[in-house]
Amino acid sequence: MLIKMWKTAIPLLLSVLIMTACASTVKVQVERTPNLDTSGLRRIAIMPFTASSGRSIYNKMAQFITATARNRIAALNHFTLVEPSTIPQGNENTGQYVDALFSGQVTNVNERVSKIKRQVTDKETGVIRNIFTFRREVKIEFYYYITRISDGGIIGPVYCKGSNFAYDDSRGGLTSSTNLLRAIVNGQLRYLGRDIAPYTVTEDRKLIKEPSKDKELKALMKNAQSELRVGSYEAALESYLGIYARYRNFAAALNASILHEALGQTREAAALMQAEFAKTGNPRAWNELERLNKILEDRAMIEKMYNN
Repeated sequence: MLIKMWKTAIPLLLSVLIMTACASTVKVQVERTPNLDTSGLRRIAIMPFTASSGRSIYNKMAQFITATARNRIAALNHFTLVEPSTIPQGNENTGQYVDALFSGQVTNVNERVSKIKRQVTDKETGVIRNIFTFRREVKIEFYYYITRISDGGIIGPVYCKGSNFAYDDSRGGLTSSTNLLRAIVNGQLRYLGRDIAPYTVTEDRKLIKEPSKDKELKALMKNAQSELRVGSYEAALESYLGIYARYRNFAAALNASILHEALGQTREAAALMQAEFAKTGNPRAWNELERLNKILEDRAMIEKMYNN
């Protein structure tokens, strides 16, 4: 069972460079595995969400959530969407048509309109007047899950809930319940893609400065920083590698490793940290090596389970 507000992501995979104005920080795009194990699923049918109540607002929101989920899943370009109407009912060979069903239910919808009174004193006349403000608050709770056709296993569920409100001087001027509820749903489903398909996030890698007082070494490191500032990442990488080969200092090794990673050369980055750790036993090099090895492991896993 997965609670949306507290779920954690499994890190990783493939890094590519994003240019950045700050020379001490390199931004990389990191692909991660989805929060739910949807490996092997390619054909998916978006089933109409059900409602736990027959009230009109429940059914209206179930329809809206279904449509929103369908649009967001289609935009991922990861799954082939299968229309539920094309799947034969009661057919033992359902797996020939679809790999999984995406389903869900609206479990609670609540609305409350209140009238708030406050008193205002006229500065000129001293007359106290009552002013009324109307407040509409709505809440909604729903969940979604995936049913794997091959074994009937349930993936999830993911529980979503939220509230929204609006104020106005008149009751008729308040934003409608439907629009307030739709805003909640859009917010809750904003990261639906991260639950069910590999996704990409941007991460910062911070380069470190040279602590040595060696003027020549510091000048070389400064020159590498200058190359970064003008966007010459390959040149900066070569500079750091040259500095490391000459001085064997960790700052140049780490910075070179980060640039290797940013340029998609993760194996080279790991090999560099492996060599540094083998020579010096530096715990920082070991930590970097573990992180890079995890990226390589997940890359192989994602290629096998999601990118066939």
